[in-house]
Amino acid sequence: MGAAIVVTFFVLFSVLLSLGGSDQKTKTNSSAAGLQASSETKQQTAAALAAQRAARAKAKARAAKIRKAKARARKARAARRRAAAAKAAAAKAAAAKAAAAKAAAAKAAAAKAAAAKAAQASACDKNYSGCLDPNASDYDCAGGSGNGPEYTGPVKVLGYDEYGLDSDGDGYGCEDS
Repeated sequence: MGAAIVVTFFVLFSVLLSLGGSDQKTKTNSSAAGLQASSETKQQTAAALAAQRAARAKAKARAAKIRKAKARARKARAARRRAAAAKAAAAKAAAAKAAAAKAAAAKAAAAKAAAAKAAQASACDKNYSGCLDPNASDYDCAGGSGNGPEYTGPVKVLGYDEYGLDSDGDGYGCEDS
């Protein structure tokens, strides 16, 4: 009986060893599979991170491009505003110059008219309306019996009747001619 126990024990031990060994093989195989799966996961994670970095870099480049385009647009708008302001300033300056030239021309014309009026006033006898030459030696009524040398039509006597044109003394000379 003792030998049968030993044999049974040996068989059980062999079975256990084979079970334990296969367990060990299974554990080894599962560890290798786990390492391989872990390696694949790391590769996938690295690829995903690389894709994220690439996407961020692309988005950053796109944002930089947009910022540059906006800056160019702002500069272009500012240049257009400066050009419009310069054009408006030039138009305003031209209008001011034209107004000044017009005012100067009007002033010159007024001065010329005043000078002509002054020259005419000094060239006219202030005692009569109209313009009788104050340097004439005598005036007579046109169509009358006087011998001149100068003749005039109806005039209003404003002061002293030096030429005797107002014969009736009513302030009007040569009224019958």
